[in-house]
Amino acid sequence: MSESKPCTFIFGEENFLVNEQVQHRMRAYDASAIYPFSDTFDLKDLSTSILTHDLFSQHKLIVIKNPWFILKKPSDQDLLQLKTIVQQLSTTSCSMLIYVTSKIDNRKSAFKLLKQYANTLEYKPYKEWEASKLIAWIQDRLHSLNCDIHYNAAQHLAQLAGHHVWQLAADIDKLALYIGSRRSIRLDDVKAITSPAQASLYSFTEAMKKRETSKMMQALYLMLKHGEDPVKLMGLITATLRLYYQILALAKEGNAYQHIAQRLGKHPYVVQLLLSSVQRHYTLPQIQGLYQHIAQHDVYIKSGVMKARHALELTLIQFRAPNIR
Repeated sequence: MSESKPCTFIFGEENFLVNEQVQHRMRAYDASAIYPFSDTFDLKDLSTSILTHDLFSQHKLIVIKNPWFILKKPSDQDLLQLKTIVQQLSTTSCSMLIYVTSKIDNRKSAFKLLKQYANTLEYKPYKEWEASKLIAWIQDRLHSLNCDIHYNAAQHLAQLAGHHVWQLAADIDKLALYIGSRRSIRLDDVKAITSPAQASLYSFTEAMKKRETSKMMQALYLMLKHGEDPVKLMGLITATLRLYYQILALAKEGNAYQHIAQRLGKHPYVVQLLLSSVQRHYTLPQIQGLYQHIAQHDVYIKSGVMKARHALELTLIQFRAPNIR
């Protein structure tokens, strides 16, 4: 991405990465050379700050957090003034950093203007089917710390964090300290630094692969003890079953695991391990039956007929039934 434009616009729903990028860019400036604006302010004041000469610094940075002209609809006059401000940056010794930490409507005029006249960086949360991208992010972040990580260790770390990059970033920092002068991170290292709740999540997903109901229950109660949300755990089960169904359906069509991985956007190693286990312990009709039970329990939860925790426990009991239809 070119950084030739003096204005940079950072946005996206992954707030941790947005804020981290902002802090990274601000560290290049002395505190006295940073001029902050936030939320509601007058565009005339912004223009004055840009054009005013700084006695203590040759180059200054205007930092604007969650500006009103992005979150609300500016007038045509305001939009024209904003365009003039952004364009005049190139004639000054000033740079501008605009960032938004909430969801924005990319159809708005101010958004389109900044996309045209500013360097843009968007940070989206990783979706549940983007495990391979998340693992690559883990590897890249560790490489920046002069560390590398075994693939199974990165996979385990991603599963434990549940796609929460703030948690992953904290765990990565802990791992880099934990291994000391040794530069390669193994699976045992990840297990050593993770919390009991995280370990229970991994145990749960491993037991679910093999349909080991007793171990699933044990891991479930440990997660609930550590404050995990039953509704989120129900969502985890649903998403995992959906992946199992896709893998089995594609395998039934005669696809090899490499092609299945390509179709689903997963790492071939992950699919190879899953396929072997899921084929031994599940059938397509059984997964459909489990889906039906989960859908019914979801209705019970939303209608207030049943508590989420009780619905979750009953769902796990259904995994024990071998002939779900």
